[in-house]
Amino acid sequence: MVRGAGNTSLGDYEARGRLGSIGKEGTVSFKKMGRMISARENRGFSMVHRTRPTVKSGRLYQLEREGDPIDVGTPPWYDWLEEHDSFLFVDHVGAVTVCKNETGHGESEWRASRTRLGKVFTVSLGPSRAINLSSLQIAARRLAGKQAHVGSAMLSTASPAASTLPIPQTAATSGSLRSLMRTKLYRPRSGSDVIFRTRLIERLNAALGGEITLVCAPAGFGKTTLMAQWVQTLDRPSAWLSLDEHDNELPVFVHSLAAALQTAFPEAFGATAALLKAPRIPPPEHIAALLINDLADVPDDVILVLDDYHCIHNREVHTLLELLVEHLPPQLHLVLISRSNPPLPIVRWLAKGYLTELRGSDLRFTLEETESFLTRMLGSEAARETAGALDERTEGWIAVLRLAALSLRGTSDHASFLQHLDSYAARSISSYLVGEILAQQAPAVQEVLERTSILEQFCPELCAAVIGSDISHEQVQATLDWLERANLFLVPLDKRQGWYRFHHLFQGLLLQRLQTHWSQQELATLHQRASAWYAKQGLIEEAIEHARVAGDASEARQLVEAQFFRAFEQEQLVLVEHWLHLLPEEQIQRSPFLLVARAWISQAHGQLQELPPLLVAAEQLVARGDPDTSEADDPHFRLLRGLTATLWSLFHFFTGQTQASLESARSALAWIPPAEEHMASHATFYFVLSNQATGQEEGALAAVQQALRDQSTGLSSTARLLYAQSYVYLAMGKLPHAEHTARHLLHIAREAELVISQNYAHWLLAVVHYEQNRLDEAAYHFSAIIANQHQAHFWVVQDALCGLALTYQAQGLGIQVQETARTLIELVQEQHNMRELMAAFAFRGRLALLQNEVEEADQWLELAGEQDVRGPMFFLEDPPMTKVRLLLAKGDEVSVARGQVLLTQLLQHVEAIHNTRKTIQVLALQAWAYDLQGRETEALDVLERALTLAHPGGFMRTLADLFPLAPLLNALRKGRKARHAADKHLDAYLQGLLAAMNPVPAQAGSKEDLLEQEGLEPLTRRELQILNLLDKDLTNKEIARELVLTTGTVKLHTKHVYQKLSVNNRRAAVTLARALGLLAAT
Repeated sequence: MVRGAGNTSLGDYEARGRLGSIGKEGTVSFKKMGRMISARENRGFSMVHRTRPTVKSGRLYQLEREGDPIDVGTPPWYDWLEEHDSFLFVDHVGAVTVCKNETGHGESEWRASRTRLGKVFTVSLGPSRAINLSSLQIAARRLAGKQAHVGSAMLSTASPAASTLPIPQTAATSGSLRSLMRTKLYRPRSGSDVIFRTRLIERLNAALGGEITLVCAPAGFGKTTLMAQWVQTLDRPSAWLSLDEHDNELPVFVHSLAAALQTAFPEAFGATAALLKAPRIPPPEHIAALLINDLADVPDDVILVLDDYHCIHNREVHTLLELLVEHLPPQLHLVLISRSNPPLPIVRWLAKGYLTELRGSDLRFTLEETESFLTRMLGSEAARETAGALDERTEGWIAVLRLAALSLRGTSDHASFLQHLDSYAARSISSYLVGEILAQQAPAVQEVLERTSILEQFCPELCAAVIGSDISHEQVQATLDWLERANLFLVPLDKRQGWYRFHHLFQGLLLQRLQTHWSQQELATLHQRASAWYAKQGLIEEAIEHARVAGDASEARQLVEAQFFRAFEQEQLVLVEHWLHLLPEEQIQRSPFLLVARAWISQAHGQLQELPPLLVAAEQLVARGDPDTSEADDPHFRLLRGLTATLWSLFHFFTGQTQASLESARSALAWIPPAEEHMASHATFYFVLSNQATGQEEGALAAVQQALRDQSTGLSSTARLLYAQSYVYLAMGKLPHAEHTARHLLHIAREAELVISQNYAHWLLAVVHYEQNRLDEAAYHFSAIIANQHQAHFWVVQDALCGLALTYQAQGLGIQVQETARTLIELVQEQHNMRELMAAFAFRGRLALLQNEVEEADQWLELAGEQDVRGPMFFLEDPPMTKVRLLLAKGDEVSVARGQVLLTQLLQHVEAIHNTRKTIQVLALQAWAYDLQGRETEALDVLERALTLAHPGGFMRTLADLFPLAPLLNALRKGRKARHAADKHLDAYLQGLLAAMNPVPAQAGSKEDLLEQEGLEPLTRRELQILNLLDKDLTNKEIARELVLTTGTVKLHTKHVYQKLSVNNRRAAVTLARALGLLAAT
C-alpha cells in the first residue's frame, strides 16, 4: 500500500502480514539469495533505491558489493557505519530510513525517519556505537505508531540522554546466543613503550608451519602484548578472542569463537553460528565437524588467537578444541595464550610436530631488552644506572619491571629505591610497587583505579556508574586519558578508545587492596551498581554475574525473569538455558517464570514427562499470592499464565488428552494479551490441533484463517499458523492441501530465515511425499532436516530419521536403512530420554518386520515394552501399531487374536481423535488380521473402507508397506471387474498400490524436474563438478588445482551451489545432494 505520492520513500510501503506478498500494486519483495528489491508502479523510484543498503532480519545487504551481507552488531557493522551515511531498515512493522547527521560539535548522530499521514516523523538513535538491532527495532515500532517494544518483549524506551551513551558494542544479531561484548574480539593495542622482540617474533614465524602455538606463563610476562605485536606483523587475516569465565559453557564458547572468526571472514562460519539459534546444542563432536567444514571453506590462511585460555575449565570445551586441532584444516593456525598448562594433549601434539610452545623462561626480558625498555621509560642515563639491578631483582618479569620503572619516575634517589626493594621477596615486590605507584597519584585517580578494579572491562560511563554520584563521566574520561598517556597498565580495547581493561596482574593487585580496605557491604554496592548499568544496556549475562557476586541472587533472578519473554520470542532456548545455569537452584524454584522457562526447554528436548511437576510448582507459587507474580492486570503475569496454559495444552495433546488440550489452549488465549501475537500463535497452534482432534476440523481451519487474516501477524507467527493448518490437512487425509500449505510455509520460512520453521515444513512435505510414494522427494526433505538436526525440535529429527529409514527401505537400500536406524538409536540415547528410546526400539522392530525378520522384530518390541494406545498419533512411528504388525506377522491364532484386541482399541482411539490418516492404517491392519483368521469377506469390506479414505488423498505407503495385503488387493480388483464396477481412477490407484509393494526402487524422475518442483534452481555442469569434489572433502584450494581454476572462482561457484540448494555449508549441501542423486550427475 502506498501512502502519499510520487516521491514517497520506501519507508512508506508498509509490509503487511509478511514481506514479499503485499500485492501486485506497490509490491515490496525480498528474495532470500538475491535480495532484489522491486517497487512496481514506480520504476524511477525502483532504480534509485535498488542499490540502497538495507538491513533486514538482522543483516545489512549492500546488494552486489563485496563483503555482503554484514551482521548487525559485529565489528564490520560498526566500521561500515563510520564510512556511510544512510541505509534502509525493514522490520515486520514497516520500513524506515536511517541517516547520519552532523551535530555541529564535530560528532555525528543517526536518526530514523518515516512519513505517516503526510508528515515526517523522526527518532534519534545516537552515535554509531549505539546502533544495534534492538535500537533499530524500537525506533521502527515507535515510527509505526506502536508501543516501543520488540515483539513480545516489554522494553522501556531509553531516555534521550541514555540513547547517546557509548554502550558496549556487541558482535551479535538478535538471533545470537548472548550479547557478546565487541571488545572481546579486538586485538589489544600496544603502548608507545613496547619494545619489538625480534628473537621471539622469529620463533613465532617459524611456528606457522605447525597447527598450534601455545604461549604459557604467569600473569605479567607480556604474553598478550607479544602476540598482538606478532599478529600485526603478518600479512594474513587474523581473529582474536579474549576469553572469560562466561565462555566456559559450550554454546557460549562456540558463539564467541564464531563471532571472532567472522571478524576476518564475515560471510563464513554460517553453519557454526547458526547452531546457537537451535533449540538444542549438539555435542562437541558435531560442533567440531561443522566448524572444520566451515574452516575448509575459508579462502585464505588465518590466525586464530584465544587469549586467557586458563579461564576455561569445561571438559566439553577442551574436547571441542582437541578435536579441532586433530583435524585442523591447513588454512588455520591456532594460538592459545594461557597462564597455566591447559588440560590438552600437549605432549602428544609436541611429539607429532603439531605444537610450538613459548614458556615463562622464553618470555622473560633479557638484560638487553630490560635496558631497552628502561631507556624508553626513564631515559638512557637512568636505564644504564638501574638496568642490571632491576634485571636481577625482577628476573625479567616484565610487569614487575614496568611497576618498578613507574615507581622510579617518582623518585630521584634511584639507589635508595633499589636498596629498599631488596627487603622484598620476588613475588611480593609487585604488591609493594603498586602501593608506591598509588601513593604518587591524586586521590581522585586512586579512587578510579581501586573502585573500577571489580570490572573486567570498562568505559567512562560504566566507571562513573560504579564509582557513584560524586564523580562525573567527564572526570572519569580525563582520568582514563591520563592513565593511557602515562602507560599505567591501561589496555585500550577498541580503536575508538571507548573501552579499556587493566593489565591482569595490575587489576589483581588493585582488587586485593580494595578487598583489604573496603567492607563487604561497600564491595557489594559497587557490584550492584555495575549490575544495574549492564542491565540497562541489555547485557544480561554481565548484569547477572555482578548481581551474583554482590550476593543479590534475587536481583539476578529478576533480571532473567524480565528478559525471558524476549528470548522466548526469538526462540533463544539455549540462551535461556544458559541464564538458568548462572542462577542458584533455589532462586529458580522460587520463580514461576523460571520454572515455566525450564518446562519449555524440556519440551524442546522431547522430555515430556518433566512438564507436569514444573508446571504444577509454578502454579502453586502463583496461587500463594506473591505480589510480584499475581497481578492479573500485569502483562508479564498474563503472559506467564498464558505460557503455562500453552504448555499444559501441549502436554495434554501429546499424551492423547485432546479435550483437556483444547480447554488449556482456550485458557491460554484468554490470558495472553491480544498484542502479544507471537505468544498467542503458540496457543493458537494447540487450539487448532486440539480442535481438529475433537472433531471440529472446520472450526480448526477457521481459527487459522482468522489468525492469518490479522495483517499485523509477523512472519514467525505466520509460519507457526501455517504449520498448524498443514498438519490439520494431513490428519484429515487431505494430502494435496497439506502439501500446498507446507510449500507456502517453506517459502516464508526461507524468506525470513526461520530455520526451525523450515524444518517443520520439510517434515510435513516429507511425510506427504512418503505417503504418496514420491520417494526421491521424501528423501530430500527428510535429509534436509537431518542435515540441520540441531536446529529442529527433537521429535521432528527423530521422526525424520524414521521416515528416511522407511524411504530407504522402500527403495531397497538396505545398507542405508541400517545406518539410519543406528543413527536414530544414538540420537535418542544422547538425550537420555527413556520414553523416546522405547519408541526407537519399536521402530527398529518395524524395520525388521519390513525385512521379514520376525524373530529380530520380536526382540526389539520386547525391549520397547508396552505402549499406551491413546497417543497423539502425530508422527510416522506409533509403537502400538508396530506391536500389532508383529502379532499379525507371527500368524498364530493367539497372536492374531491379541492383535485384533489392540486394533479394536486403536480404531476407537483414531476415530475419537478424528485422524483419517491413522484410521487408514488401522483399517488396513484390521483387513490383514481378518484375512489371517479366514474371514475374507470382512477383510475385503474393511480394506475397501480403508481405500475409500486413502484414494482421494493419494495415500500409497500406508498400504504398500503391508505386503501381506497384496492378495486381498488383487482379490478386490478382480471382484470389481466381475461386478463391472468400472472406475478408471480407482483401478489405476489399485494397480499403483500393487506396484509400490514391489521392494525394487521406483524409477527416479529427472533431477532437474525434482529441483524445479522443490523451488530450487538447476545446477550448472561446473557447479555439479564442484559439488562432487566437496563430497570428497577437498578444500577450496584443492578443488581449484583439480579443476584448474582460481580459488576465488571456486569460492564463487560454491556460493552459488549453496544458494541454489538453500543451504549454508558444505555438509548440508552434500547431504541434500545425495538425497537428490546429484552426486552422480557428472
